[in-house]
Amino acid sequence: MIDEDIILNICLITNLLMIGISLIIQFIVYPSFKIFDKAFFLKYHRNYMKKMFIVVSPIMILEIVSSAILFILSKTKIEALILFINILIWLVTFIFIVPIHNSFSKNNNLKKVKKLLNYNFTRTFLWIFKALIFIYV
Repeated sequence: MIDEDIILNICLITNLLMIGISLIIQFIVYPSFKIFDKAFFLKYHRNYMKKMFIVVSPIMILEIVSSAILFILSKTKIEALILFINILIWLVTFIFIVPIHNSFSKNNNLKKVKKLLNYNFTRTFLWIFKALIFIYV
């Protein structure tokens, strides 16, 4: 039998980790993209993407899987909302953010960085909103 409290803790911990990562990206990493020259940026960005994938992928996968398990176990509106928010985060990530990162292999311009900041702000807001649900409900 799956312990619902363990799954709930996994959901919360992965959510808090992603808030921290997302805030660092929002206020430090993405703004720094504006100041790199093109030659350095291309090399830096390739390296950044590889390392970020290694760090973030397991956390995001664990986060959505634990949210899905929690919903399956509980089937409450709160767990449905948490899973829905996770799905929104994945959609923003893979429909908007990943393609922008992929386009950076061709060129880096400020419009793309602004879009990244806006989309990442959306994800950060969703992660914070989800954490507030965990804390206050």
